[in-house]
Amino acid sequence: MPIYVDKENGTMILRDYGEPVHLYGTMFGGRVDKELWAEVMGTLASVQLRTIGKTDDLLEAGFVDGRPEALLDRFEELLNHPELGVLEDLCESRLEDLPALGPISEYLGQLRTHAPHLKRKVKEISEDVMALNIPATVLHNDIGTNNVCREAETGKLKVIDWELAYIGHPFMD
Repeated sequence: MPIYVDKENGTMILRDYGEPVHLYGTMFGGRVDKELWAEVMGTLASVQLRTIGKTDDLLEAGFVDGRPEALLDRFEELLNHPELGVLEDLCESRLEDLPALGPISEYLGQLRTHAPHLKRKVKEISEDVMALNIPATVLHNDIGTNNVCREAETGKLKVIDWELAYIGHPFMD
């Protein structure tokens, strides 16, 4: 439970849950601890199971809609996002003095060129996923080192840092 919640500013303070678990042994050079990963995925799955049927409440609370049926709209939104146009204009106008923008400009051009094909693929994959009839849940979207702690008192795993969480198909986590 939070120690303090400031709804106006969207912040809360939690008590210390203990040390982060190291899912990769030693940061990025170690081997994956498969038993620990299985425990983490079980913990995450239990959170996901508790959110089944609460999609509307979670969306109303401000979670991003990443459900398969919403992906096509989000894809269109991305392609038509004003900041993408600003980035394209910046790349075009500054390419001579900032050659590092070249790959970004090239990527954006490829994105626009391949958008119809990508849109068809997103639609196809979304329909395949929806056909599985697996309900949407909350997704953490950043499971990894430093976002999972072992509670000192109980030994239970706690998943923290839900700032990138969204609503979607549970297999996406």
